[in-house]
Amino acid sequence: MHTRTRQLSDRSVSNFGAVSPPNAPFLESAQGLTPLVRAETVAPSAPPPEEESSLLATVMGRIASPQPISEELREMKESLLGQTTIDLAAADAFLAACREERTLTLEQLREAARAACRKQSSIVATKERELRNAELNLQNAVAAQEFAQGELGGLHLMETRGQHVPRWASQKELAAWALRLEKAKEKLRAGFAASAEALQERNAAAAACEPELAEMSRLAAEELRLRHAISGQPYIDAEYGLSSVPAGSQ
Repeated sequence: MHTRTRQLSDRSVSNFGAVSPPNAPFLESAQGLTPLVRAETVAPSAPPPEEESSLLATVMGRIASPQPISEELREMKESLLGQTTIDLAAADAFLAACREERTLTLEQLREAARAACRKQSSIVATKERELRNAELNLQNAVAAQEFAQGELGGLHLMETRGQHVPRWASQKELAAWALRLEKAKEKLRAGFAASAEALQERNAAAAACEPELAEMSRLAAEELRLRHAISGQPYIDAEYGLSSVPAGSQ
């Protein structure tokens, strides 16, 4: 028994450079005899300095990321960033408050955007109705002009064939024909003028409709962007084709 204990002690000397007490327990492994160390005698090791610095930088970066709106949160942010050590509970409270403020602000902005979309939709509907009416007036004016042009063309054809007055027409009959021809010409001139005016009105209505449609598209895109920002979904910009995760959504 004493011989076995002596052998174990000698092997511990060769392995670790120190003599273990004769009665200390050992664990024999493939590499040799390894002394058992009691858990209560081991003090918890501190994290390496670089890991502690990295953790502090990570927390500071999270704190620096939000852009608070309220003065209270801005002061809290400046206070936390001015510290060399961070109270994680205070940091978590700050970030939670920023997320809550951001969500509330986005929801308010979205509601305002939806109200603006409803108002703009009504404006667009009015402008589109005015444009449709202007287009209908233009079609009617062009149709009236074409009818007057055809009527005058028919009178000219009758005159060319000698069918416009009797063979031995009186002065009264010739005067009646001349008056009829002049009225047809006047009707055609009025048709041209009405068509030109209707065309201007249609173009003006179209010009007035375009910016309202563009504004409707802008407001709808903004409402969609806010909706995605609230839900944290990526947003595809319709103009630039960019896809991004809204800041602060994670």
